[in-house]
Amino acid sequence: MDSNDKEHRQKSRRRKKERKKRKRNEKKKRPKMKADRDRSSAYLKYERQPPGEAIKHGLAGKGGSGLDPTHSMMPSKAV
Repeated sequence: MDSNDKEHRQKSRRRKKERKKRKRNEKKKRPKMKADRDRSSAYLKYERQPPGEAIKHGLAGKGGSGLDPTHSMMPSKAV
């Protein structure tokens, strides 16, 4: 293995890292669509709570994980 080969590997590795970094930064900059933002905030607020909590917050009719299926037909504001 000559030194040239080693240099080439280092350069390509560096380029790969920079490409990755650039891609990650582009992702960060891209504005999220409003629907995505709303959905993710609702998810953070309710989906990680125990089932009873989500129902209290009026998400009973919305389905989703952690909800008891017996409540799925209720109007959304029922407690």
